[in-house]
Formats: sequence, C-alpha cells, structure tokens
Amino acid sequence: MDDQLHVALATLEKELSKLKKSVDYIESAKTSVEAAKKIITQSKELSLQVANHSANIEKLIKKIDKVDFPSRLDKIDIVIVTINQNITNLQTRLESAEKSLKDEVNHSAKDVLAEIKKQSDKQLEISTQISKVQKANTIMVSVIIFLIVLLGLLIKFTVV
Repeated sequence: MDDQLHVALATLEKELSKLKKSVDYIESAKTSVEAAKKIITQSKELSLQVANHSANIEKLIKKIDKVDFPSRLDKIDIVIVTINQNITNLQTRLESAEKSLKDEVNHSAKDVLAEIKKQSDKQLEISTQISKVQKANTIMVSVIIFLIVLLGLLIKFTVV
C-alpha cells in the first residue's frame, strides 16, 4: 500500500506539476489579454483621433480648394504687370518733363544772358554818354569860370 500510495502520490505530483504549468500559462495568457485590451483601447483612441484629424484635413482641403489660387495668382500677375507699365510710363513722362524743363531753363538762361548783355551794353553807352556830358560840363564850367574871371578883370581894369 505504501507503494501504491507512493505511486499515487508521484502521479498526483505529476498532475499537480502539469496543473501548475497550466495555471502559469493561464496567468500568462491573462496578462497578455490585459495587455491586448490596453492595446485595443489605445488603438481605438488613436483611430478616433485619426478620424478627427482626417475630418479636419478634409475640411482644410475643401477650404484650400475654394481659394482658387490660379485665378488669384492671375489677378496678382495682372496687377504687377499694370504697376510695371505705370512705372515705365512715369519714367518716360519724367524723362520727357526733365528734358522739357532743361530745354526751357537753357532757353530762359539764354534770354536772361541776352537781356543782361543788352542792359550791360545800354549801361556802357549811358556811362559813355555821362562821361561825355561830364567832360562837356567840365569844359563849360571851366569856360564859365574863365569868363567870370575875365569879366572880373575887365570890370576891375575898367573901373580903375
């Protein structure tokens, strides 16, 4: 009986050993299932976030599509071309005005110089005439003084 008990005990130990391995395996599986549940939960959360981001991206794409960049860029291009043409026109007008002003200044300067020369010639002529008149006046004054002196001498000699 001891042998049978010993054999039964050995068999029971084998069975318990198998049972322990099974329990360890089940606990390991339970840990794996819990980890899988966490992964699934996180995956669902990520899926929701992706869906939200996807919806936002779609809205953004629709807004960008509504912007109509080609027509806006064409309008900007037309405005830039118009501005460049206006700048070119203004440069041409400025150059023309500058040339016209330069010609007018040159013409006016020539007129002013001619008038100055004319006035200078008149002044020279007047100065010459004044000089002649002064010489004539000097001669006349000299003659008058001479005549007064002569008259004074005549009166003095006739009275004496």
